[in-house]
Amino acid sequence: MLSVCAAAINAPGCTTVANTSIRYRWSIHKGCLLSQSNQNYKLNSEHLISPCRVPNFGYPLVAVGTHTMNKPEAFDEIYARASERKGGHERLESLLPEVLTPDELQQYADAELLSAMSKQVFQSGFVWKVVEHKWPLYQQAFFDFEPSKVLMLSPEQIQQRAADPQLIRHLKKTQAIYDNAQMVREIAQEHGSLARYIALWPVEEIVGLWLQLKQRGARLGGNTGPYFLRNIGKDTFLLTDDVKGYFKAHQLVDASFTSLSGLNQVQAVFNHWQQCSGRSMAQISRILSCSVGDNRI
Repeated sequence: MLSVCAAAINAPGCTTVANTSIRYRWSIHKGCLLSQSNQNYKLNSEHLISPCRVPNFGYPLVAVGTHTMNKPEAFDEIYARASERKGGHERLESLLPEVLTPDELQQYADAELLSAMSKQVFQSGFVWKVVEHKWPLYQQAFFDFEPSKVLMLSPEQIQQRAADPQLIRHLKKTQAIYDNAQMVREIAQEHGSLARYIALWPVEEIVGLWLQLKQRGARLGGNTGPYFLRNIGKDTFLLTDDVKGYFKAHQLVDASFTSLSGLNQVQAVFNHWQQCSGRSMAQISRILSCSVGDNRI
């Protein structure tokens, strides 16, 4: 997705570059989405250029496709449809998730986050109620998920816990507890704590945090990482079946939802809706889900 901020057009302090010509309708810079229908943009591999000038904020700009993308639907229209489907404004508002502030998120201990993360890994593809019922036993078996203590477990002890009939017998997910404890420790060494790392990650680039969890952690790809973030109160949208169906039907993506290009396209549209509505990503995601499909939220 080529990057440009609506406020940046003809603004001072902008950068201008040029090269190959590709047709784009929607361009994004740092969360701003601008309609530029039927304009030929001049670009090279790093910068958007003519006819718009881009503010030199120092953020990397990423080209994300060669197809003309549709204009996103006005968020007011999405909200009105969701409200009608859910029985009115008050009913819809009662369904919306709350998010924590960065200061509130930083109050988590790393052990709490490792526990929440591990629970989400086990709940992925499994009956959630069973995991909830057994989780106190996991707290006992894994030293309340204190990362330094989890990392003292030997491979044989991990295997014993994976075979324990009181727990869930799944070696790879059990091993993920240990592997993710390593990730938590490494991030804490780099950033002070995992909580601080998550809290300070910019919401307008939330897919980047998804990718960090996937790449640095174990079994945190797909929706597992995003659901973990949502459950601890970090503001994020979710790629549920209804959300993906909406984006496909409205031709807002031209790449796979698992690709970097596709994720960037989705992020850009959510950034646009956030700027228009002033709502959290989590609320926008829930409202969008309520406005279409089977309302699996």
